[in-house]
Amino acid sequence: YLFKKNGGKLSCCTQIHLVESTISLYSDFDIFFSYGNEQDSLKKFNKLGGRVIKSVPVGSHKMEYLWHDKNKIYTSKDIDILVIGINPISWFHISKDMQENLFKFLHWIKMISIKNPKYNIVYKHHPNFPKDTKLDKEENLILKDSSIKKIIKSPKIEVDTYDYMDRSKMILSYGSSMILEGISNKKDCFFVSPHNNTSIHFSELNYINKIIIKSYDDLEKKI
Repeated sequence: YLFKKNGGKLSCCTQIHLVESTISLYSDFDIFFSYGNEQDSLKKFNKLGGRVIKSVPVGSHKMEYLWHDKNKIYTSKDIDILVIGINPISWFHISKDMQENLFKFLHWIKMISIKNPKYNIVYKHHPNFPKDTKLDKEENLILKDSSIKKIIKSPKIEVDTYDYMDRSKMILSYGSSMILEGISNKKDCFFVSPHNNTSIHFSELNYINKIIIKSYDDLEKKI
């Protein structure tokens, strides 16, 4: 409001995560610089009560400066399956369904690990993941007796999730938009959504339906 009142013409926003059903209704800007050439995100913003006028595909601005500008390539693909965690701040407390199905997703990954003990499976969390909390302990309990390596913060400050992604043969997530970024880098990436009901991450976003795994059998088959 103050920007426009003082002569500003266009307010803009770059995409750094999926258009969720939690915070997207507060979005108010003129141009949305999106990952890809799709209009589902724009429709979702406005359906939820936000105000977004135009969507322009530009790719991932965040991945450009955190990964492509480094121009680092790992020839060794030492991670068989990378599980990318997501910031639990907004969506985790929206409903018990979202929490229960996150835990079900982790149970599926644990089953894969136990059936394939030689697989190097890394669970890389978002840096904002709350360590030593009820959620952290619940996850540790689920993953117990598996060979999954859980990483909340990398040992080196310059190492971020894009580094892990490039070292991986397959990437899975409950809702991280890095799945879309990984596909742009020609990686085998999938969302995993155990519930049949509509997730706040994926509702209205029909363009990603083909990369969502909804059953354990399908997960196992793709792996």
